[in-house]
Amino acid sequence: MSGTAFPQVHNVPFEDLSVNSPYIASIAKAFAAGMIDGYPGGLLMPDRTITKEEAAAIASRALHLSDQAEMFSDVADTGLFAGMIGAVVSEGILRAKTAVTFGFGDKVTVGDAASIALRVYNRLPFILMDATLPELQAAMQTGKTSSEKLVQQYLKRIETYDDQGPKINAMLAINPNALKEAAQPPSSMRKER
Repeated sequence: MSGTAFPQVHNVPFEDLSVNSPYIASIAKAFAAGMIDGYPGGLLMPDRTITKEEAAAIASRALHLSDQAEMFSDVADTGLFAGMIGAVVSEGILRAKTAVTFGFGDKVTVGDAASIALRVYNRLPFILMDATLPELQAAMQTGKTSSEKLVQQYLKRIETYDDQGPKINAMLAINPNALKEAAQPPSSMRKER
């Protein structure tokens, strides 16, 4: 997906992942970004279901969250996943099973995975440089960005490349009211034109 920055890598250290796997590109990017690290013995087990704590680890790593304390009776305070579970629950990325249990060891359902993925996606920064028009539209519709933020990013990019950087002079003129117009609701912009 463009619009979010992932490394372009296809080398992975997992013995059980074939270069012909339909997952190779996604797994390579997730590994390069530090979101996954596999299992002992150089294995990934790509067809295995994952547990809720493993999903917490992936989400925490994807968002670069700092470990936080957790208070769940089913999570060992000194365990590998404890700080990541605390972080994703406190950030609202994953939900606890009850007020006192996380659901440690529970399998992640398709519904859980979709909810977690959406919450992680909504927290990732929008990166203008690689975004396609459909991705720009989707980012605006989901609230990930706005007209005003897009205009700010474009103005910053123009300043970087035309004014300060290599001075490619791609822009002959910039609308001095661009930010003001971008802040207006779309219907009011149409009426003024």
